[in-house]
Amino acid sequence: MGLKDGVCKRCMAKDKNKKEDEPLFFSAENQLDFGSVPAFLPQLTRIEEMLIARVHVFVNVMQVRGQQYKYRSHIVHFLRDVGKVYRQLPLLPSELDVILLRPPNASERAHLDRQFRRQFRVRRRCLQAWLDFLRRSHPGYRDIAVCQKRMSVLPEDDDVLDQVAAVDVTDPLSADLVPDLLPEDTEMEALHSRILGEERDEPVPVRQPTQHQLEMPDIRRTPVNEFNRSQALLSMAFPTLFPRGQAEFVEPRLPPVKYADYIQHALRWHDGRFARHPTFRQRSFAGHGRIGTASVESLSLMPTTSTVPEPLLLSPPADLHWRSLYQHLPQFQDWQELPEQQRMGMSSKLLRDNPHIAAWHFYRRFGLFRDIVLKQKFNVTDYWNRYEWQGRGSSHCHGLFWMDGAPSVDLENEHTQERFKGDFLPLFLPKSLGRQILPYVSHHNPLLSFASRLMNKLLAERDFSGQEICHVLLNCELQEGTRVVRAVDCRPYEQQGRSLRLQGDHDDAEVVGIYDKYLSRPPLHEELTYLDFLANWNTSKRDGTKWTRWGRQAKPRVLYYFPRYSSNRQHDQYDDFCRVKLMLAHPHRDPNQLRKVNGVEYASYALAAEFCYGNHQHPDDYYGTPNTDERRPDPDQFEREFHEPDLVEEDWLELARQLPDCPPSQEAIDLLGRRDIDIQYDWTPHVGRYPDPGIVQGDYWRQRIEQDRLDMDVEDLPLEVRDTLNPEQRIVYDTFVGHFQCGSEEQILLQVDGGGGTGKSYMIKVLSSHLQRLAGDRPSPIWRAAPTGVASHQIMGTTLHSLLRLPVDRAFTELSPADANAIQKKLRDVRYLVIDEKSMLGLRQLSWVDKRLRQVFPGRAADFFGGMSIILVGDFFQLPPVANKPLYFDGPLKDLHEVSGQAAYRAFNHTVFLKKVERQQGDDQAGFRLALEELRGLRLSIESWKLLSQRVQAKLSQCEVDKFDTTLRIYSKKARVNEYNYDHLVRLKQPAIQVMAKNIGNGADKATSEQAGNLAGQFPVCIGARLMITQNIWQPAGLVNGAQGIVYDIGWAPGADTHRDPPCVIMMVIDKYTGPSYLTTDDRREVVPILPVKRDFFLGTSACTRKQFPLTVSYAITVHKSQSITVDKMVTDLSERDFQTGLSYVAVSRVKMLEGLMIDAPFERASLHYDKLPDGKNSST
Repeated sequence: MGLKDGVCKRCMAKDKNKKEDEPLFFSAENQLDFGSVPAFLPQLTRIEEMLIARVHVFVNVMQVRGQQYKYRSHIVHFLRDVGKVYRQLPLLPSELDVILLRPPNASERAHLDRQFRRQFRVRRRCLQAWLDFLRRSHPGYRDIAVCQKRMSVLPEDDDVLDQVAAVDVTDPLSADLVPDLLPEDTEMEALHSRILGEERDEPVPVRQPTQHQLEMPDIRRTPVNEFNRSQALLSMAFPTLFPRGQAEFVEPRLPPVKYADYIQHALRWHDGRFARHPTFRQRSFAGHGRIGTASVESLSLMPTTSTVPEPLLLSPPADLHWRSLYQHLPQFQDWQELPEQQRMGMSSKLLRDNPHIAAWHFYRRFGLFRDIVLKQKFNVTDYWNRYEWQGRGSSHCHGLFWMDGAPSVDLENEHTQERFKGDFLPLFLPKSLGRQILPYVSHHNPLLSFASRLMNKLLAERDFSGQEICHVLLNCELQEGTRVVRAVDCRPYEQQGRSLRLQGDHDDAEVVGIYDKYLSRPPLHEELTYLDFLANWNTSKRDGTKWTRWGRQAKPRVLYYFPRYSSNRQHDQYDDFCRVKLMLAHPHRDPNQLRKVNGVEYASYALAAEFCYGNHQHPDDYYGTPNTDERRPDPDQFEREFHEPDLVEEDWLELARQLPDCPPSQEAIDLLGRRDIDIQYDWTPHVGRYPDPGIVQGDYWRQRIEQDRLDMDVEDLPLEVRDTLNPEQRIVYDTFVGHFQCGSEEQILLQVDGGGGTGKSYMIKVLSSHLQRLAGDRPSPIWRAAPTGVASHQIMGTTLHSLLRLPVDRAFTELSPADANAIQKKLRDVRYLVIDEKSMLGLRQLSWVDKRLRQVFPGRAADFFGGMSIILVGDFFQLPPVANKPLYFDGPLKDLHEVSGQAAYRAFNHTVFLKKVERQQGDDQAGFRLALEELRGLRLSIESWKLLSQRVQAKLSQCEVDKFDTTLRIYSKKARVNEYNYDHLVRLKQPAIQVMAKNIGNGADKATSEQAGNLAGQFPVCIGARLMITQNIWQPAGLVNGAQGIVYDIGWAPGADTHRDPPCVIMMVIDKYTGPSYLTTDDRREVVPILPVKRDFFLGTSACTRKQFPLTVSYAITVHKSQSITVDKMVTDLSERDFQTGLSYVAVSRVKMLEGLMIDAPFERASLHYDKLPDGKNSST
């Protein structure tokens, strides 16, 4: 253990970089003390624990092996949509996710049932004792109800095997434990029903008569996502391991703990309860099962770059006899003193109870044996070994070794092949396994094929034992070797893939590929060949001058070439084969130079290579030789040379093939509209329901806006309201009111800075209202605008683009005289322009505003902004502009618009800072206000981190979590938003349709929503769904980009076919809509129609058109859409580092009170605390 002052090496390594204000990594202060299980609590059987568990994260499939008098127990884990959080306990045995597979005659053979009797033992007294303790001590059990009626049905002390779901199977299954499962709750119900032979909607039959009067357990139907770190699932699924619910994985920690470290810490816990618990081991192992393919591939590559491996070594364990093992296990003294026969029995029990110690001991023992004995005694130069597990679960190791001075094998000589197999292989390979493999060995490359098929056999058809699971969970290597494998893309340069580092929705960065790195190498490596570069150089540093050649003792990398082109001179791939040979052997800067050899450019790569073969000497690249069969794996080496018939798998095994924890694919989203509930619903009554010509013809809003023109004035506020402004707000107010009253023509360019909730919008409202009043009968002298529709609506304004007709996706151009006159007429009486959310405004956009106002007011074209006074409001610590340099950018600029925008920004010579937070009021919110201030400056203190961590979902009671069930989610990434919206639509269980766009033009149907002007090619919708408008329809009334509402109805034009034609209208109830309604419901909700719109766009040179509703599902929205809004309650996630500064701050600051915030998962303080602020900001920007 490497103890030093009582601290082990592992703990010292974790605390090596510990900061002074952080706790020790594996300490109770860091929530990693699991505590002990009270001695008075009885030990429960597996079935008893399931009866009192609030959450089940696995399905236990037990298979009776009648002929062999044994069984297999499959623990099948599903990683999302658990769907059942029980509030009433205990459960009944018939309600458990346990499936018993048995032979048809099992009831006549008592010895088969005896296999399970002990595991299915239930003791009512023990369950009562545990539930009483859990209700007192476990946070997750405090709100549960213990039903005494249900408790009375359970036996005093008996097995419940006859109450478990069972099905007769004709043939015994040979499937192994399946670590990953992803069923929906409804799928599990269907599976359960099918096994019992029931209809899907019938309840599970209850076998005892008294159970017919029992209430079903109260189940929270909100899906539980197991790996989103939102719920304390481990402590509710395994209450006997977490009797007090402490040290749960989802606890906020400083420093944070990775899941692998957490599981290893649990397995090493001093009382061994986690390692002994079979289901916990299996559950922790879920997701680690897909192993082996890469390691077999690395073995298959080694013979292409090395000599033939001499011995094949099989190292079985002697774990029933090793004294060195048992001295680390409990009861070592008793084990020593027992007679041999009794000691063997005790050895087996100790191994079953302590698989983690046995696995670690074998791993360390074999490693020492290999490094100290084999390598030194037999002059081993290369090795490859892999750990495997026998039928009884014990570890063993298979390996291939390359030894200096060992006999060589001539693969082309049949006599030496036979001698090698006769003299060497039998010494190391069990004959039974060899006989199984030899019939399928390729005759072209016997040794390589033999090794490949050996590993294929070892990887297949086995169960995962306790020792194997612990081996993986303890982070021990499954495969070890002396060589590093590097993949080499041999395709033409223009066909080679490019890698992206995904940093967010906007800032993805391309990663430099290995070939690109070689081509751009510094001049000092001019003569370096690509082969040498790949095999022998460390090129991890960005600066090529710091690249280093591997040490003399280091082994060259094994190169995995793909694809491998044919070396046959008559094959059409031969020219590509020669291109690869030249690419590896000749130093070059440009792939197009490869046909030039010794200053002569040849017509083909083949001709250039032929000259090279005859005149140059190059190191072997192991890619092959012309017209020579390559020594590489056979195409069928991982397949049997005959095909077995396909197996028909059982339903539960089919479910187990699903992949875990993946976001909804486009196919899954498209399934909405094709489910049974969707197909069976008759939409015909919705045809012709809204025959209004304005709706059918699509010009309803044009007519309505002309009839009910709304001005942009704010509400009239009394003068006394100005006294509610704080001192900083009053400075701004007095400046502009005084300026207007004295009739001054002097231009004011003023910035107003303030964090979220400092009353910027309120100050604009009061100032606008009183300037309107001072203007009397004249039009208002102030206009309000912002970069986005939501932001502009918050201040009763317009977007800058609509006000000044700024370009969105094209170059800036001067206005036509007619358009210039229209804007002049609109702004004739306006003296003050408020521009809100300045953080989202870039230098280029500010330049356009400046140029446009100069054109509109030619009399003062020499002045910035045409002489108009500007109030620039916002907070640079919030979201920056998209694809635009922020206003505070002070680096070098090349774009002329950005240069002029910077000059215009620097003309603002006065700034007022709003410091008082108005949104989060009250003394009880003082800590929250401080946390927001620190979050704004990315200086989150430990105290503020702890305060915000109290709002992590796993720390809240279930009652409080339920209050956020329908609350808006605000996430930073679109993928997370789409996933939540999809899940919520499914949960509505309402008939849905896919609204398909109408596309015109070459490739228009494949255009993304971004390419098609923010119109989706299709989107799902149902009545009751929450949607967001994605374009400005009628700003004064609140129909703006970002406005949200609920779908009231869906309608088709008269005579339409609902299966073929898209709807003509989606009727919605829009939040904060202030205009006239189309209809009013009985509960006084105002309903308005949302109609399809057209967008013209280009794909390359093709002109395209898309007609679609400007709508998207919005149970969750992006942070960009949330800026400027204020809500009472909101859910967000801070666990991922912001890909753009300000995301976390904007999200959290949307709520008025700390109690209105729920955070999905624990988050790291390090991602919200910087010693040096990013993006060139400083606290006084």
